[in-house]
Order: sequence, then C-alpha cells, then structure tokens
Amino acid sequence: HLSKPQTVPVKGGGEEIKERESIIQLVDAPGLEDFYKELNSLLGTDIEAPPPHVTLYTYNDSMGIGINTHQDLEQATQGSVQV
Repeated sequence: HLSKPQTVPVKGGGEEIKERESIIQLVDAPGLEDFYKELNSLLGTDIEAPPPHVTLYTYNDSMGIGINTHQDLEQATQGSVQV
C-alpha cells in the first residue's frame, strides 16, 4: 500500500491536496537491469531501472502513483508498507 500527496484543480479555480493511493505487488523481472544498461548505452542516457511492479489498485488518481525509481518507492511506502 503506497500513498503520496497530489495537487489537483478544484472546480471554480484553485487547487487542493488529495492523497493518492495505490496497491502494488513487486515482481521479479530477470534481465531488467541489463535491459536498462543496454538502453542507456544506446541512448547515451542514465535512466534508472524502475522497481518492477504491477499496480493492482489505485484510489484518487486514474494514472497511478508514479513509482519510477527506487527512491519514489521508498518515499511512497514510508509507514504504509504491508507485507
């Protein structure tokens, strides 16, 4: 269970902060690190391989919570990890 604040527009103007929530399952993805190493080599980039996961449920956001790096995962799970 992950949560993260999100600023959303309010009807009539302004913004409010809502808590985005997702339930994810981390998965094994052999070869993912090698894929990103090769991708970075081809593109001349330094993109970190994301934590391999499947999003099972989202609340307050149809786009998910945005777990693109291991740091994102750590920040979103502070105090909310359930194993």
